Formats: sequence, C-alpha cells, structure tokens
Amino acid sequence: MADLHLTQQLDFITKGLSLTGMFAYDTENKTYLGREGFYTQYWAYNRDE
Repeated sequence: MADLHLTQQLDFITKGLSLTGMFAYDTENKTYLGREGFYTQYWAYNRDE
C-alpha cells in the first residue's frame, strides 16, 4: 500500500493560498476461476443391430 500527499504553496497568487493533492494505491488482488462441465448423453432405444 502506498500513500502520497503533496502540498504546494501559492502565495504568489494570494497570500495563504495552497493546493493539496492526495493519492493512495493498494495492490490487493483476488482472482477466482471456476469451471463446470455438463456432458450431454444420448441414448438410442429400440435399435436393431
């Protein structure tokens, strides 16, 4: 996890003016992969071989 906090004084525009920016990043990742298969069966009835 990372946090970034920046402040820039902008006194040259107006005395006491500042700009603040904040950024946070979290690398937690979860992945789930599930698979199911259903196979169809065909039955042949009454066949004369």
